[in-house]
Amino acid sequence: MPPNEKGKIMMPEQPPEKDDFIPMLFHDMKNPITAVIGSIDIIREGRLGAVNPGQAEYLQSAIESCQEVVTMIDNMLDMRRLNTGVMQYKISPVNPFTLLETAVRDFSAAAERENVSLALTIQTTGCTIAVDGTVLARVFTNLIGNAFKSVPEEGSITISCGCVERGKLSKTEIKAATDSCGGVPAAAGFVRISVSDNGSEVSSDDFANILERYAQPDNATMRSRGGAGLSLAFCKKAVESFGGCIWVENNEGEGSRFTILLPGYSNNATRDNSNEEKLP
Repeated sequence: MPPNEKGKIMMPEQPPEKDDFIPMLFHDMKNPITAVIGSIDIIREGRLGAVNPGQAEYLQSAIESCQEVVTMIDNMLDMRRLNTGVMQYKISPVNPFTLLETAVRDFSAAAERENVSLALTIQTTGCTIAVDGTVLARVFTNLIGNAFKSVPEEGSITISCGCVERGKLSKTEIKAATDSCGGVPAAAGFVRISVSDNGSEVSSDDFANILERYAQPDNATMRSRGGAGLSLAFCKKAVESFGGCIWVENNEGEGSRFTILLPGYSNNATRDNSNEEKLP
């Protein structure tokens, strides 16, 4: 490559098409994995011949591993969209309890296979939130999947969901929201969702950055089970884009607890939460 008039090598500008390469690559990776899931499922269901329970269990495990890769690809694609400001949401009133019930049901086979107790506690069912249900469902999937990476065999994961008025938030919750999000989101009431496990505790040094992109906790168990550190970063980006807040803290006695506060739905709910004021 010839030098310019000052003797410095001039690098050519990256072609615009380069910006589309990564998402195209991710999509190309996702398609064959989805086809593999479908093929394995056909075998697991016995459509090509009898399958004994042991074989079915291994096939189900293979399906779940492939689905985990698909989830990671979706997280990478949506993190890119969020960071470039091109993420498009379909905001509507959503019942979070229905989404949580579906997420727990999807993990029930893995819980049974790994002897993990997976429980969902619904405190109240009369609240709705203004979110993109598909995106929030993946937030729940990411948080539960993250808990599975932390808990030991015969461990426990507990998900709770309920409504809470602003004035009834505890001092601990207000401080956690302030530390993580700069303050409690401006709303009269919230839906509060928590995912707790009895696995390894999160180091207090990790509280500030575990929800950041590519961050992984200083925890040998979770590191050994893989992950690119994108699932929790996606959760943070998605929750905050809905005007909510998410934080992590150590559970009482053992393990960790992730908590989400999302503003309760009203007819005045805005489709653009980026300018909502954060109040202490």
